[in-house]
Amino acid sequence: MDKILLGLIESLIEGARNIFDNAFINLLNKVFYAEEYFMEAVIGSGATFNIARVNEVVLKFAVALIMLKFLKKAFDIYVGWYEGDKDTSPMSLVINFTRAIVTAISFSLLYKIMVDIFSEMGAAILGTLTQAETMEGILDIVLGIINNTLFLGVVGLILIICYCILWIKFLVLGAELFVMRVGFPLACIGLLDGDKGVFAPYLKKIFTICITAIVQVVLVQISLLCAGAGHVIWAITFALAAMKTPRALQDFMFAYGGGNAIGSAINTTYHLSRLTRVLRR
Repeated sequence: MDKILLGLIESLIEGARNIFDNAFINLLNKVFYAEEYFMEAVIGSGATFNIARVNEVVLKFAVALIMLKFLKKAFDIYVGWYEGDKDTSPMSLVINFTRAIVTAISFSLLYKIMVDIFSEMGAAILGTLTQAETMEGILDIVLGIINNTLFLGVVGLILIICYCILWIKFLVLGAELFVMRVGFPLACIGLLDGDKGVFAPYLKKIFTICITAIVQVVLVQISLLCAGAGHVIWAITFALAAMKTPRALQDFMFAYGGGNAIGSAINTTYHLSRLTRVLRR
């Protein structure tokens, strides 16, 4: 019975070779520039998808909305007198308008600079680690380990499943960041508001995804090192830690909303500011 189960586990792991071929190479680039990788699959299937055109359409739409909101706020404050403080200098509104337009237009350049910084930081951290085994080598090592007992066979299968889940998580992370990059010009509309509206949490979310990617890549590389050294349990430990990284970061980084203390403070401050404006009128 043990031999039958071990044979089944070996066949399952062997079947993962095609999936893991170059799967964990250039992980950060797959997250930061996901479109460059999924476009290869789209082009290979004969379909067409113009990402540059999508970005152009969203940018034009965002600029039009920014201009419309600027005119509306100017009318509401200085003509209608039923929003904001009419004694506030119009220059502040013009500055916010200029900031929103410039930020929306220059985001692609700013994003490239930010990615270069994060990539250098990730490369510097990974440079402190010994070169990890390739995924093909890890599969061979796991297959060699599980020949001993059924327990090690199950542990090895769990490790491969963890790597499968992590690989999918990296792809999902890249897809989320891609969508947020496309929609970033729309978030710049919030810069016209005094509290920056949705722009502040939107930008924080992008930073959270980038930092999460770096932490997960480092933990995956450590897991691969442990697996290459034959320490399967430690490899599973760091693989599970990599899978829980987003939740761990969410607990203490850029926390807002959801009923936590910082979110409650922001919400309270907002309502107090609104009450102050009403009392002034």
